[in-house]
Amino acid sequence: QLQSHQENMETLKQETEQKAKDLKQKYIAKLKEIQSQAKNTIEELQRSLQSETAAKDEIFAKLTTANIHIQQFEANSETLKHKITDLEHKIDEITTLIDAKDS
Repeated sequence: QLQSHQENMETLKQETEQKAKDLKQKYIAKLKEIQSQAKNTIEELQRSLQSETAAKDEIFAKLTTANIHIQQFEANSETLKHKITDLEHKIDEITTLIDAKDS
């Protein structure tokens, strides 16, 4: 009976060790699956970030160009204002000369 009990204990020990190995393999497989999913998610996020960065850079370039055009427009506008003022003064001078000749 003692031998039978020892055999049962040995069988139980082997079964327990096998179950532990099986669980370890399942655990490792699940970890690898999670790792793979995490890697895919990270790669997806990196692609998304690169895309957003490229879009941001494109918008920044367009804004820079627009700001340059605005500055040029403002400079041209200021130049035109001065030219208009100069022309108004010349018209006033010519009008004064014409009025003086008419009198």
